[in-house]
Amino acid sequence: ANQITVRGCAFRGNGSGISIGTRDCHNLIEDCTVEENQAAGILARESPRPTEVHSCLIRRCRVWGNGRTGGQGQVEIQSDAHDLVVEECDLGGTPGKPGIYAASTARGLFLEADRFSGCYPEVTAEPGSLALTRPAFECGYGAWPASAFRHLRTA
Repeated sequence: ANQITVRGCAFRGNGSGISIGTRDCHNLIEDCTVEENQAAGILARESPRPTEVHSCLIRRCRVWGNGRTGGQGQVEIQSDAHDLVVEECDLGGTPGKPGIYAASTARGLFLEADRFSGCYPEVTAEPGSLALTRPAFECGYGAWPASAFRHLRTA
């Protein structure tokens, strides 16, 4: 899915909470509750290039108590995902799991004003995976002109 918005939803007691994968880009996930899922609360899963996850914003979400039987953290970023922003999120609640885990091949992960509690370490990522400046991109439903979707029109 591209250019979608997931807002105000709850994901509880699933395998993974929210799974973002192949061709999922320019998406906005905000004001969601993602709790007590067996694996990662939010998973940017492994995807082949050139269809890797990119240009997604996760904002003001509560991602708590996930990863009980699997997963690498509350938010897990695998593969070649790039240009992801996690901002103003509450992350934690599973001792021994990081709040955010990024594979060494991930790039452009920007974190801003997130709150961590009960997770250690807060972030597991290679320095090269983290962005010092916020990536510039538009995301979510309505951020693109209608002409961007003309290939989806029916006759």
